[in-house]
Amino acid sequence: MLRTCGSNGNFFEKITRAINQVPFDVKTIQLALDQAKDGDIIAVTPGEYVESVVVRSDVTIRAEIPSFHPPGASREVRIVASGEGSTIRVSASERKEGDRARTRITPRVLIGDITLMCKSDVLSDHVLEVDGAYVHVESCSIVGGTHGIFACNHGEVKMSLSEVSGASRAGISCFSGARVHVQDSRILNNGENGVAVCGWSIDKNHFGSRVVVETSKIYNNKMFGVMAYGGGNVSLRGDDIMNNEKGGLFLMSEETVADVEYCRIKGNGCYGAIMHAEHRSIPKSLRVIKSDVRENEFGAWKIHPSLSKQADIYAASNRTSQDDDMDDEDDDADIKGWLGAMGMQHLQEFFARVRISSLREARALSIDDMKGMGIADEFARRLILNRVTKTVTSRRAKEIA
Repeated sequence: MLRTCGSNGNFFEKITRAINQVPFDVKTIQLALDQAKDGDIIAVTPGEYVESVVVRSDVTIRAEIPSFHPPGASREVRIVASGEGSTIRVSASERKEGDRARTRITPRVLIGDITLMCKSDVLSDHVLEVDGAYVHVESCSIVGGTHGIFACNHGEVKMSLSEVSGASRAGISCFSGARVHVQDSRILNNGENGVAVCGWSIDKNHFGSRVVVETSKIYNNKMFGVMAYGGGNVSLRGDDIMNNEKGGLFLMSEETVADVEYCRIKGNGCYGAIMHAEHRSIPKSLRVIKSDVRENEFGAWKIHPSLSKQADIYAASNRTSQDDDMDDEDDDADIKGWLGAMGMQHLQEFFARVRISSLREARALSIDDMKGMGIADEFARRLILNRVTKTVTSRRAKEIA
């Protein structure tokens, strides 16, 4: 069953006005979208919906558990592509009004608590395709497709508390001036790269694209954890980039920029970070600070000799393969030293006050203990929860933050 409702408030505002219901008035999600007005909510109840959806207006698509839902029954809402295009496609359009110039319409869409799947192997079929529009994804699972998320033509995607897996190519692909911001999420088990960012357009014009990934995990991908090329710009902060088969981070082509802070790049095949020069086209810069780049198959870095001036990675704040005997993940490791290495000396006083001296003790902290930290910096809170307390999920981390 599915219904649409008017909304003038927040993403998860209580629904107050029903417009249509399925199976009585609205047969499909697409029909509900076609009838919806800007600001409406498409509330989808548990079940599997096999259809490829095109979104043209400002709407929210979210799961809703009805009050009469049987106890113990599945609460999952799953949208599976019907085999004709991407599972959900959100794109900008133009509207001509009389003889006046065309007006560009840029939809703003929120998607929450839904599993999105695409089983097609057609190159142009993705799970979520964002073409010149804005989409916020929260608490979703994105599975399959050529790319899990494909953003292009200056589209924008914000993803939080979600997971992207099982794509035949990249989990997230950012192309032709798009912007993607990932927070507290997982990108894993994809057929090529976890994240790929390219600044070029189809006709090789340079528009620049940017991906920001914060306190997330990128692992078990068949190629690189993160690949940036063609003028792509990537910023990684507080992330785990681990166990990717070809390497952690790969940069090539002109104007490509990467900034890495407070990350763990460990256990990857080949190198932790590779900076490659191709046909005299060299990346602009790679900056790595306060990060742990160890236990990668061939070492921490592979930097082309011509790129030494572009690479700012040898700061004393990093730990590389030569420090492998200093394992800061040991349960008995000193928490004060760990915080110092991560650039969070301001938290040392808290742990001293509660008489916690090792990572083992820190991992035993309860949620209430975390709430009592009194840390003003939201990023520091998320990093502590992500790194120190293994039992705290990303959803609970967000609730605390």
